[in-house]
Amino acid sequence: MAAAGRKQAALNSLRVAHRERSDTYSRNQAMNSTEVRNMILLKAYELGSQKKLAAAIGVSESFLSDVLTWKRDPVGKILIYFDLEMHVSYHKRPRT
Repeated sequence: MAAAGRKQAALNSLRVAHRERSDTYSRNQAMNSTEVRNMILLKAYELGSQKKLAAAIGVSESFLSDVLTWKRDPVGKILIYFDLEMHVSYHKRPRT
């Protein structure tokens, strides 16, 4: 399969997974980091490029790229753009 075909297949897979999951999202339901990054990536494809999405959000292209490659967490303007907030939770491990 050509690179363009693989890219389109991966994009279609992301769309289906996001559509299935987004039907069940509610205001209080948690999303994991992968789901948030997939949402960002889908929006970039919808707009035509990561560059256009970065401009729409008001962040640098390099920052958005770092978020999508797991070098940085999605914070600030990215969370605001997607109407998200981040919560971190720590739990005590059971004793063995």
